[in-house]
Formats: sequence, C-alpha cells, structure tokens
Amino acid sequence: MGGPMKYIEGVKTALIVALFLSAMLLLYFFWENPTLPTFDFSEIIVDEREPVPTAEEIIQPEEITINFGSGVSTVISYQVQNSWNQGLLALRKFGNAEDLKLETITKEQYQMIMGYRSVSFSFLYTIPFQSFSEEYGITKGQNLSQIQDFNVLSYSAGSPESLFLVDETAEKYYRMVSEQNKNLLEPLIASVEQEEYLSYYPIGTFLGTSNQTVMPLAYQTRMEELSYLHEFDRTDEAAIRKFAQKFFGESFDFVRRLEESKGTLIYMYGYGQKVLSIYQDGSIEYKEESTTSGSEQSYFEALNSVLQFVSTHGSWEPFDETKLSPFLRYSQSISVKETKKAGYRFVFGIKAGEEDVFYEDSEILTVEILNGQITSYKRDLIKAILPEDLSYSSEKETFSPINMLAENYTYLYALLLSEGYVFKEAEGEALFDEVSELIDQVRQGYIRQAPSESVDGKLLQPVWVVMIDDIEVYFDLFEATPLGYTNIGVK
Repeated sequence: MGGPMKYIEGVKTALIVALFLSAMLLLYFFWENPTLPTFDFSEIIVDEREPVPTAEEIIQPEEITINFGSGVSTVISYQVQNSWNQGLLALRKFGNAEDLKLETITKEQYQMIMGYRSVSFSFLYTIPFQSFSEEYGITKGQNLSQIQDFNVLSYSAGSPESLFLVDETAEKYYRMVSEQNKNLLEPLIASVEQEEYLSYYPIGTFLGTSNQTVMPLAYQTRMEELSYLHEFDRTDEAAIRKFAQKFFGESFDFVRRLEESKGTLIYMYGYGQKVLSIYQDGSIEYKEESTTSGSEQSYFEALNSVLQFVSTHGSWEPFDETKLSPFLRYSQSISVKETKKAGYRFVFGIKAGEEDVFYEDSEILTVEILNGQITSYKRDLIKAILPEDLSYSSEKETFSPINMLAENYTYLYALLLSEGYVFKEAEGEALFDEVSELIDQVRQGYIRQAPSESVDGKLLQPVWVVMIDDIEVYFDLFEATPLGYTNIGVK
C-alpha cells in the first residue's frame, strides 16, 4: 500500500511544481515581455472616466460669413442655425449626385461670384479632402479626385447649382456643379437675415481700396476682463508625480528626476529617449525620440490618435471644469527628411463662451505626431474664471474697428517690416491704404499676454484681433492700445 500512495504524492508534488512554474511563466509573458503592449488597470479606469472629443466636435469653421448681396454681411458661429451641419449636408448631397461635375475656376471668377448672396465656411488651415470625405461620409467619385486640400466651403446665389471648395494657400478654386441640388444653402442665408444680426462691411468700403475683408462699423459687448489660474500647481509634488507617471508607465522607476535652478522639473528616461519638462508657470513639454516602427497615417487617423493621447496624458477634463471648449485652431503637415517619416502638427485653442482665447507667443495645446507616434506635446492650459451670468451687466461700446486701424497703422507697418514685409510707401495715406489692403480678418477675443515687467497679474483681456497672413496682432477692445502679436506661421 505504501508504494502506490508514495507514487500518488510524488505526482501531486510534480503537478504543483509544474503549475507554479506555468503561472510564473505566464506572468512573465504578460507583464514583462517588452514586445507586448503594457497592461495597466489604471489606463482602463482613465478611459472610462475621461471622455475623448470626436474629430467632428473639434473641427469647426473659424468663421462663417454670410453676404446678403447688398453690400452688407454678417459673421456667425458654427452653432447659429446649426450652420456648419447645413454646409456638411449640402456637401454630402453634391458628393452623391449622379450629375456632379467639377471644374477649376480663377480667383477673379470666384471673388465675382461671391459678391452675390452667399455663405462661406472658412478654416485657418487646409484639410486633406480625401481624408475629410472618408471621415464625414462624403462619397468622392472620380469627379472629385483632383481636389487635394481645402480650407473654404462656399455657396453663392449667383450660381445656385454650385458649391465651391477653395485652397487659399495654393490658390486653387473648384466649382462643383449639380443641377439636382440647387439653392441648398439659400434657406440658411434667409433664416439668418430674418433675425437680428450685426452688420459687417468690406474694409475697402471705408477706405476706397479693393480689400473685401469684412468688419463691423461699431460693436457693443458684455466682454470683460477674466481672471485665470494655471492648470498645475508647481508645489503639489504628489499631483505632479502622478501626472508624470502617465508618460512613462511601468518604466517610471527607471526615470531620472532633475530640478533646475529656475524651478523646472525634468523627468528623463534613458539617454533622452523620453523627456518630460514641467515648468515653473505650470506648463509642460514632452518629447519622445522617434522610433523606426509605425506607418504613415491619414489626417484624421493622426488627429484621432492625438485626441486619444491627450485624454490619457492630462485629459480634456479641465475644459469642462472651467466652461472652456476646445477646438482645432491650426494644423499643418510635417516630415523628417532623414527618416522619411511624415505626420502632422495639431494646435488646439479654447473658447471662453463664444470668444477665442489667444496666447501671445505660445499656444494652449500643441501635438506633433509622426507615423502614429507622438513625438512632441506642449500643454499650457489655464482655468479661466467665467462669470455664471453676464446678462446682468450692460453692454459697452468698443473702440471702433476702423478707428483702431487708423490709429495703429504705423504700428502695424513697423511690426510687418520686422517680419520681413516690403512696402512701396513709407508714410501718409498711401501707407495706410497699403497696410489695410493686407488685412485678412478683424475679430474680437481674449488675450493672455506673454509674461513681462509691464504685464502683471493673471488676466484675460478683451481685444480686437487683426490677422495678416499668419500674424495675429492684438489691440485693447476699448482703448485700441497695442497688446502684442503672435506669428503662428513660425511655430
């Protein structure tokens, strides 16, 4: 009897040892194998509680201009009359039209046709049309295959069977024609016209020039200075450590922590393969060495990757907490010649209510992605303190925009000279006309000025924003004094 029992006990022991070794091997396989993605329960929790905005929520026209055909226009936001969705619906109908035709037209032809009752949806950046069509479910037959990029979608009653797509950077103008789809955006124009609106007029009307950029003759607003706080408290070590861990995961124990004399915290992995810098003012910068893996992504594939990355590396949550809404402010394609990698730089902005918040010499969120890999991430988010209700305050008259330009054209001239612009005239009315002819947009917003000896406190100031190409120039909304500028084209 002793023999069989001894044999059974030996088998049991062997099985226990085998099971133990199998468990250890499986744990090593799942947790330590560097070729597999890291499994982290904290990431699951983050994904559940941190919503990720969709590309359609982030991508909205910077400006929607409606021309009523009588020399009077207005500018509305994408939310008014659900206007941008109406534009998308019209584009989808044209894309599905059996009789769709496409032709190229000249800039002069386009400008002439837009002199009629019309509406234009304008972005500050170009969007690849193929990727846009796939993302928004727009059928793109052979007729539309020649359209590469666009930044303006337009309709004009001067050619009611048409929609126009424009790439202003490349100066390409496309006319889509479908007799089955006439007057699709006329109801939007008529609906806005029936409501109370702020009248805009071409700058050239005031100055006797050809500039068709529109701006109001006068403007009243309830905008006021807003206080703000930085997103991070640099003294909260526990919060900073928790934030830093999101960038390094399980390798955080092997990350070096350095502190510079000016207070900047640096977390570094390896010999600089991954570096996170947290500055004294609460802004952060993360850089990651580009690897050899990954394949090139389309525009919207890259954008969706970026949106997901931000949600797990700082989150979009602070926007909701402070009643600030994010949007894609600017984007451009980037590439690295040495590695033949390509991708995009996405710059995100925020709106306080309906007004854009501008930073002098910096941006709120900037992310660079190459072949699906985030290689640069800059975050300088603020928490603006917005009043619960502005309706109690009375409207105030702003400084007239035309007078603002008249008082500051020499300032604009000097600024543009420093940016490499060349002028034929150097003084007087001729110089004023030459400077004003360059203006692409005049709008209102808030500015966070760059820190300096003359800028004290944490305030967002209401401003007029004058855009000339990629240069944004800021003037006090009520006094017209210059408050700095940003060249978004050199970032």
